[in-house]
Amino acid sequence: MTSTDDEKSVESRLIDFNRLVKVCAQPLLAVDVPQSDAHLIADTFVRSEAEGAASHGVSRLPQLIRRIQAGVVEPRTRLETDVEGPATAALNANNGIGQVVAQRAMEMAVSKAETVGVAVVTVRESSHFGRAGHAASLAAEAKLIGLAASNASPRVVSDVGARPILGNNPWAVAIPTDDNPICCGHGE
Repeated sequence: MTSTDDEKSVESRLIDFNRLVKVCAQPLLAVDVPQSDAHLIADTFVRSEAEGAASHGVSRLPQLIRRIQAGVVEPRTRLETDVEGPATAALNANNGIGQVVAQRAMEMAVSKAETVGVAVVTVRESSHFGRAGHAASLAAEAKLIGLAASNASPRVVSDVGARPILGNNPWAVAIPTDDNPICCGHGE
């Protein structure tokens, strides 16, 4: 096979980004996730895949569907504000879908930061929110520095321990630039 044949072979296996988002949104719609939320979730899965983070990509879709079907995650994300100030908010996600929760919480933080200069929005009762870099990048796109982080279940055993006591808590920081934002972190 020549290099031209190799290139044609790869091109024949490529799937259009938007088409894959639509395909991934279908099972979400089937379990009563609203259309705009299904598109957002599918977009984060496909974007993770395209950016080389397959661990947070399309392969996570069946797990999310199973969790919705089992009643562990609510298909219709309903955020409630527990406490709010000019630069802060504490939200209850009521077991909503993490990607939707992260998007809405960061949008709220961006709105507050644009008004008062800085903001912190916390969330409780959520689910896996995908790559932290997705949420952090929303702030950078608004020309703000964004930080997104989450707690995690204990999975790490200390060097003198016998059982997991630490989480591998994901975090990401995104910084605006003239071109593409810089985004880095752990689990981002």
